[in-house]
Parts: sequence; structure tokens; C-alpha cells
Amino acid sequence: MSKPHAGDDVIDQLKFAADHCFTAWEDNGLPAQPPEMQEKIGKALQDHGMKMGVFVAYANFAAPSFVRGEKTLEDEVLQKILESVDVAKRVGATFMTVVPGTIDQPYTLANGKPSGNARLAEGYQAANAISLPRRCAEILEPEKLVMVLEPLNWHRDHGGVFLRHSDQA
Repeated sequence: MSKPHAGDDVIDQLKFAADHCFTAWEDNGLPAQPPEMQEKIGKALQDHGMKMGVFVAYANFAAPSFVRGEKTLEDEVLQKILESVDVAKRVGATFMTVVPGTIDQPYTLANGKPSGNARLAEGYQAANAISLPRRCAEILEPEKLVMVLEPLNWHRDHGGVFLRHSDQA
């Protein structure tokens, strides 16, 4: 949001935010930044008396990553969570956002072919969506990191996501 005022450089944006009395920063694209840049962001936050609010540790808007119970999807999630521990350390973060994928419905694989899998009943989807965050928590708890499950607006811009109501989280 500060790009129009501070330019494209994230460090300049942080300085601009600090100059305008912001005390925290949210960076959804943080894990995609090289580790060196993450360290610079962490230092800039510290230098300006700011904290990292949240960053997105995992979000997949095209696959039923949490609800399907498929090992390959679960392994992808757990790997991203493991990588996010290092990201959090570099920027001094405590909280990370996780979007637990879509509801289970036939979907397209990365190679463009349909998954061919039948839809799981909603109860099984819910059970899987509870099981995988528990496994993620086993990674995060020893590091004193918090996973924030984010319900998103199904009707406006995130149709198909599994977690769409706060009472599901």
C-alpha cells in the first residue's frame, strides 16, 4: 500500500510506514523473497522499531491440500511450513497465515490432467482439515510460532476455499 509513496523498494516502504507511525508489517509474498532479502527486511523492521505482523506460510487456491488426505498434497504443505520456520526467524515473526486449500472436488493436476478423484464426503474433508494443521503445529510449537488459519470470502473473491467461516477454524 505504500508503493505509490515510497517506491518499489520494500525497505523504503518499511521506512515510510515507520515514519507514519505504523508498528507492524504484513508481507504475503515474503517466502518468495531470497533469504538475503528476508534478512534485510528483518533488520529494517528492527531498526525502525517495527514487528512482522503475518506472512503467508502456505496458500493454495487450486487444490484440496488440507482436506483430501493425499500424501503428496500433505507433504507439500508440511515442506512449506518447515521452510516458513526459517523465514520467521529471519524477520522476527511469530505469526504466519495458512490458507488450507479448496474443498474436495475434481481438480486439475500441475501437468494439466484432471485428478480423476471422486469427491470426499464433507465429514472426511473436515477430519483431514483438522489432522494436517495438528501436524503443522508439531513443527511450529517448538519454535514458538503461531499458525493463523484464515477464512476467506467465498462469495466475493475466493470461491471454492475450504475455510470460509470463522467457526470452522
